[in-house]
Amino acid sequence: MRFSHSLHLSIAGAATRALTVFTLIAACPGVARSEFWSEKDWKDHDHKLTVCVNTAHCPPGFVDSVKAAVDLWNAKKLTWVFTFQGTDCSNADITVGCKNLPFDHLGEATSRYVAGTNNVVNHVDILIKSNINWAWCNEAFEIVTIISHELGHAMRLKDLPRAKQRRVMRGEQLSAGHDRGPSPEDSSEAEASDTATVITTTTVPKAKEKQTGGGGTIAPAPGTWPFDFQRATSIILRAFNPFHFQIANYQPTGPNSLAWQGFLSTPEASMELYHLVIAYPE
Repeated sequence: MRFSHSLHLSIAGAATRALTVFTLIAACPGVARSEFWSEKDWKDHDHKLTVCVNTAHCPPGFVDSVKAAVDLWNAKKLTWVFTFQGTDCSNADITVGCKNLPFDHLGEATSRYVAGTNNVVNHVDILIKSNINWAWCNEAFEIVTIISHELGHAMRLKDLPRAKQRRVMRGEQLSAGHDRGPSPEDSSEAEASDTATVITTTTVPKAKEKQTGGGGTIAPAPGTWPFDFQRATSIILRAFNPFHFQIANYQPTGPNSLAWQGFLSTPEASMELYHLVIAYPE
């Protein structure tokens, strides 16, 4: 199973002005008013993604254009990080290539899912239209813009309403020219789409979080991904500040629950944090 994101180039009659429409080809369920897919994510929530280029059928300088789009996103200093591998596609997370697409397509990004799932992304293939005259000028369509948009889809970002013309994730480009990279709003949305910034556990009972000695049970927060301890190769629970919070022992009590015991040396009003690190096989 797959879903694709496409950029369409439509030309009406003899008109000289082109209209670019970014369209979701196969619909997938979403969250109302959300501008990213909260129900899908990369395997193991890994947002450190490698990018490579397949140069077959691509225009001159295409590798540099992909690198420019990668650099524009990385310059935003997000928790999403792209590592550019050039033309080395061994084990790359994202492959960018070129194809003689239909006349109304500028590009496509297709998510490949882990076998047996329809929301855990294993790989993304991006194809950019090869049979079009790309240029850098304001009267032409600019290829780095299109690559930046498709990389945004790899970060779970959706197409936006046509009114948002200053954002690279706009759903329709109403004129030629370009905004080459992500706007501050695009960057903020990408920050929100990264599950590294989402609280994914709750501790029950809450009253025991502040006790001098005690414990509790850790489970996935509602709406977040399961722990899947049965598939894990290692499980580590560690305190953010071991001076105030000592974890004595911990162990899974089911596929998605972890029991812990420990000691707190802070006053009732304080809040102590922990990290639960789960490793999975490739």
